[in-house]
Amino acid sequence: MSEIPSQGRPLFDNQISGYSNDFGGKTIIFKYDSGAETSSGAEFAAMPEAIRKGRISLWHTCLEIHVGRAYRPFIGPFSDLFVFLLGLFTTFILISGFFVYNKRQRRAKAQKLEP
Repeated sequence: MSEIPSQGRPLFDNQISGYSNDFGGKTIIFKYDSGAETSSGAEFAAMPEAIRKGRISLWHTCLEIHVGRAYRPFIGPFSDLFVFLLGLFTTFILISGFFVYNKRQRRAKAQKLEP
């Protein structure tokens, strides 16, 4: 008996990977092969012809980049560490920027109050 893979693309004809009804009441279905479309079958946003011919939709290419799996061929097993460190760095930048902004605001307020 062959083992069924637990990761990767779905192995059936209707390869749906997501669903949303948050777009003004329209039901949007995200498919691996054709990207996003409405439940009536109309395209949600037209996919460029050059990308339509590929194995994976533009939506899922963006998802692979977003979650960091697209970096695996370049940096190997360190891709998870890279994504974690990038997230940590981004958080540090946001928090430190907030403190710098508050410090400048307090200094500007103090200068305004001085006669």
